Order: sequence, then structure tokens, then C-alpha cells
Amino acid sequence: MIVMLTQKDSPNKTVNSDAFFVSCAHYKCAGYDWRSVNEEKYRMRIITISICLLACIFLVPTSHAAGDQNVYYGFFPSEKGSDHKKFVHNIFGFSVDIPSTWVFGVNGTPPTAVVFLYCEGMDTGKLSKEYETIEIGQIPFEGVTLAEAQETVMRGVRVKHPKLTIVQKTAEGKLNGLPSISWIYDWPSKSGYTVTEYITLVDSPSGMRSLAVRTTRRDYSARMNFWNGILETFQPFKPKY
Repeated sequence: MIVMLTQKDSPNKTVNSDAFFVSCAHYKCAGYDWRSVNEEKYRMRIITISICLLACIFLVPTSHAAGDQNVYYGFFPSEKGSDHKKFVHNIFGFSVDIPSTWVFGVNGTPPTAVVFLYCEGMDTGKLSKEYETIEIGQIPFEGVTLAEAQETVMRGVRVKHPKLTIVQKTAEGKLNGLPSISWIYDWPSKSGYTVTEYITLVDSPSGMRSLAVRTTRRDYSARMNFWNGILETFQPFKPKY
């Protein structure tokens, strides 16, 4: 199986981000640890995904994925037009349409690894005035409702960021036809920036997914349409590898 991507997209960049480790409390936080849940069940899948990820690092030609959507991951034409591209990740099991100038990276290890989406050239290693990312992850909990997952997430976030402020209360809805729940909060960082996080949890037959917009931009209200335009194209599916 060959991975096919454009050279400029630099998809293998692992995000070594202080901003990520400071704020990703909804995956790794004091008070709970999803890695200890169903550990044996995930062990073989972790090994499989890890092998695929290593293969992705070393087997990346410079051509564009034109037709085969069974590649490990790739970019394809988007129905939104030439200024967007469809990003398909068969290891993590999702597709989403992103701006043509955006790239991705992976942080963490399965099953709590997340895919980072961000504008090419942005320094993800530190918070800045224009910091803006979208993270996509899978919540390895079974048998929980969206409301229960949201409560668990917020317990961890409050431990990590006790000075957080709720900006928008939890709202239930549909994302691309799937049940979802979303909310917004912000918290002060040690570097002086106020970080706003717009979290959406999506329930699907392939498991519960999380989509987290994280930004320091103060015009985030004006960016909602932009972010929602990306999130609304999100389609989860059972990972193929």
C-alpha cells in the first residue's frame, strides 16, 4: 500500500507543542486516564496503528493521491472548490475538508493520539497572537453518552485549568447528521494569552470523536463560520488499518 501526498503538505510533522501539552486536558489529565480503560482490547490495535504510522513516515512519495482512497492518508479534491482539499485518514478513520493551505501533524500515541490541523507555516510549538488549530481525536470510552463524556472532559479540564471561564454553555445538535454536543470555554495561559477552546463531541457507529478548535485569536466569534464550515464536513468511519 502506497501513501500518496503532495510534498508541500509535510504531513509527517509531529507536533511538538508546549501549547498542546499545556492544554490538551480533555485527553490526558489528572483525575482520569482513558489509557487504562479496555487496555487489553486496544493493545493489538495500538500495535497495528503504530506500524502503520511508522510506514507512513518512510513511504511518502511526492505525488498527489488522485484516486485511491484506501491509502493510509491522503488529500483529494474537495466539493468546496479548489481552495479546499479533502483530507482522508484511514488509520484514524475520518475525512474532513480543510483549506488548501492547511497541513496536519500527529501528536501522542494511540488510542489517545490526535491529529492536528493548522495553517502551513504556523509555529505550533508555542502560543502566539494568531495561534489556531483544530484537533481530531477518538475517545476510547464505550457505553457512555455524549453528556457523560462532556462531564468527564470538563472534570479533567478544570483540574488542568482551574481559572477557566465558560463562554458558551453546552448545546446538543447534529454534525453532518450525527448526534453532537458542543461548548466553548477559555483559560489564561502562562504566556499571557487567553486561549479559547471550542469543543465538539460527535457520536458515530465507529465510536465517539472529539473536534477541538483551539485559538488565541480575539476575533474568534467572527471565525465561527470558518470553523463550522470545516467541522461540518467531518465524516468519521471505522479505521481501515
